[in-house]
Amino acid sequence: MFNKGTPGVDQITTCIYVDEILISADNEELIDEFITNFKKNYKDVTIKEGPIMDYLGMQLEHHRNGEIKISMKGYIDKIMTQWDAWNPKDLSEDLRKYATPMDTNLFNVDYNSPLLAEEKKEQFHSLVGTLIFMIKRARPDCLCPLAFLSGRVQAPTQQDWDKMRRLISFLKQTRERELIIRPTSMRLEAYMDASYGTHVDRKSHSGAVLTLAGAPYFCKSSRQKTVAKSSCEAEIIAMSDCCGWLIWSHQFLKEQGYNHLPKIKVWEDNESVIILIKKGKPASDASRHFEIRYFYVKDLIDREILEQEHLGTEEMTADVFSKGTTNEIFVKLSHKLMNSASDLS
Repeated sequence: MFNKGTPGVDQITTCIYVDEILISADNEELIDEFITNFKKNYKDVTIKEGPIMDYLGMQLEHHRNGEIKISMKGYIDKIMTQWDAWNPKDLSEDLRKYATPMDTNLFNVDYNSPLLAEEKKEQFHSLVGTLIFMIKRARPDCLCPLAFLSGRVQAPTQQDWDKMRRLISFLKQTRERELIIRPTSMRLEAYMDASYGTHVDRKSHSGAVLTLAGAPYFCKSSRQKTVAKSSCEAEIIAMSDCCGWLIWSHQFLKEQGYNHLPKIKVWEDNESVIILIKKGKPASDASRHFEIRYFYVKDLIDREILEQEHLGTEEMTADVFSKGTTNEIFVKLSHKLMNSASDLS
């Protein structure tokens, strides 16, 4: 991403991905000038303008009220076509309708489940790669099962294929779902959660949602790299690992000309974690082993860059990234995440 000019005066921003460039500016004349100069050096240029445009497989639909809808329906259609080629009538004959892309046993591994044949293993691997491209851009509500399946590509089993099948079926049912960005403020917020000891190697799973003006711009669902000794430690690891993204985001907005930003608000559903970080030191023998690096969040609070606040688990958006949730919780939190109306009966 490159900026030219002075923020708030004549700044133009270009976002470049390989050979596709997304251009934005407050003044359309700046964009016209950029295109004119660009054409002098590159003759074969395709230009797309208007309220609806495609970028990196995403369809971006701009509305006059500032709302932007992001979808990848065409990409989902391609995935369905590929799936049908490999598994004729597999989904169409299944009358079950899933309210979630995974069940509550997502992280359970059945070691008695047979390994996939080589051809099906390659199909599984291909699907994971395709889904990563699409889900990370337009369907963050499906990120948690994808994170688990991404770790299974080396030796996928029939159980893993069934989990993939459920994810594909859910995407087919919710093809019309859109990620909606609505401008409300320039406040950065983060929702962070962790599922303690949920993997077979007893490592915990982190989930995080970073939002700007209430819309998610960064979502993470990943297995933690170290084994936490308590749910409190798992939560602190999740928070610590994502604070780097928050600080980067804060600095990025300043470079875009937003110099008077409010404190970053970090939502946490574990009150013990909030108390522990505010103290900035172990509260008891049970937390005396925590590494110092996990307490640098305290320094960010002292410097008034971020602030913590408690949020009940039933409202914790990051919950859909740290575990397989129940139908009711997932439906509620996923629509909050996507800013979308309910599209499932």
